[in-house]
Amino acid sequence: MDKLDFPDDHPFLKHFAFLQSVASDLVQPKQCIPSPSMLHLICCVRSTDYQPIERYKDEQVLLDDLAAAYQKAVKAFYAAGCRYLQLDDTSWGEFCSAEKRKAYAERGIDVDEVGRKYVYVLNKILEAKPEDMVITMHICRGNFRSTWSSAGGYEAGSRNPVRPLQRGRLLPRVRQRPCRRFRAAALHRQAEGRSGSGNLQGCQVGKQGRR
Repeated sequence: MDKLDFPDDHPFLKHFAFLQSVASDLVQPKQCIPSPSMLHLICCVRSTDYQPIERYKDEQVLLDDLAAAYQKAVKAFYAAGCRYLQLDDTSWGEFCSAEKRKAYAERGIDVDEVGRKYVYVLNKILEAKPEDMVITMHICRGNFRSTWSSAGGYEAGSRNPVRPLQRGRLLPRVRQRPCRRFRAAALHRQAEGRSGSGNLQGCQVGKQGRR
């Protein structure tokens, strides 16, 4: 493989076709796919031995190819009948962890700059969104065997996912201990106050009290 792409026979398209075939006419089937941020974070940021291929020694080319592949995916799902596409993304929760931010900083990685790159890619992807299609983002701290992978307030990273995104719908979800409070009101007000032309359709925040 010499570049990133979204194949016409991607198995996720078959998954959506099955879901649509069994869903009631009264509901809108939702397709969930990994966010482009996670693909980059896992392979290019978390990994300590990442070495780019020749094409991606210029990271901007990688980001543009990633966005183009997801634009193609958006169009493919739309053609298949999908009108509700969700990007699952735990990178933002990780960027709010003081412990992980410190660990990344010790490796010379500025997570705020990484976040700005992810916003760039997401905005490029949303340029391909048809008007009657909703694209949301699920943000959480991870949930494996009722545990989480990150801890910390979203305030540290709220500027990146809320303010610069031009279109779509931000759908954060948090899972944490009952004794810790997620200060969602400020984030919600910020989303409402900085939605610009109204293309950012709002911010919905949920909290679960049990681990």
